[in-house]
Amino acid sequence: MSTPQNGDFLIVGDTSAGGWQRKWDCNRMIQAGTSNDLVAVERSGTVYKCTWADFRWKSSSDFVTSANRNLDIYSSNQMVTLPTWYRSGTSYDSNDAYYICEARVNVNGTTGYQVDNRSGNLYVGVRNSANTNYYGDFVLGNIQILSGSGERFSGYGGGAAGDWSFGNSSRLGYGNWSTNTSSNSSTSTDPSGLSYSAIAWGTTGNRWNANNYTPSSYAGANNGIYGCSYGQNTYMGGGTKVLPPQGSTVSQVSNTSYIYTEGSGQTVGSIVWMKNNYWSRIYNGDIIRFTYLGRSGTSNSNGLQWTNTFYLRFK
Repeated sequence: MSTPQNGDFLIVGDTSAGGWQRKWDCNRMIQAGTSNDLVAVERSGTVYKCTWADFRWKSSSDFVTSANRNLDIYSSNQMVTLPTWYRSGTSYDSNDAYYICEARVNVNGTTGYQVDNRSGNLYVGVRNSANTNYYGDFVLGNIQILSGSGERFSGYGGGAAGDWSFGNSSRLGYGNWSTNTSSNSSTSTDPSGLSYSAIAWGTTGNRWNANNYTPSSYAGANNGIYGCSYGQNTYMGGGTKVLPPQGSTVSQVSNTSYIYTEGSGQTVGSIVWMKNNYWSRIYNGDIIRFTYLGRSGTSNSNGLQWTNTFYLRFK
């Protein structure tokens, strides 16, 4: 057959150990495959035989930027490199589209039935990397846990299917998350040991807030991306719609909200965390994809930065 491609269904056998185990897609094979594997590949109802050599030429870079590959978010806090920022010439909240960022993650899977996955809580941290603290507002529209192909939901737990849209105050949105209420000077601090409270509507520093407005100039969004009416997009949370891959954008939806960290009340260089309140399941090679408003400050020297801003942890 031709070289395996995204969308093929795989059954993988380890010749050194015997037996067969199911692999979801080509990207999972890239992450976990070895030279001992024999692969039955089903495409359009026909089964083909392949070996690890047929996959070796492919790379996770087909889907995820190299900076965000193979992040072990179980063992330590991991920085995610953001794809872009733009510097605003206007001081009011922006109507511009949200950018999409993604990271391929590992969770240091154990043995037994959890060979390559774990259950736990997802943590999201934002460090104020702006040199002028009030330019450090970070706006988050939604977040999704996807399979390695990036085409379907992978997460479970909390009834949200690994899909939270933050214009929604229920368990399908920020009602399923809680916020740390003080900033931390170190990005290596384990967020699972911090105290959390409900995310509430507001503009308070050193916590995550829900809103459709930020008081800081040259930062913030007018709306979120949540949609529940015919003709709007359908990023409602709960597994309704998969975000397109990194490099795409999502338009704002009028009169909807988002969650954000308020830079004016946060010390430059400090980090604020939020926690998913209910367990999720993440597999090695899964993709965490999210939308953010890439607007901060008036120049590269005073706004939020591409690196050392966004962090993930899973425990």
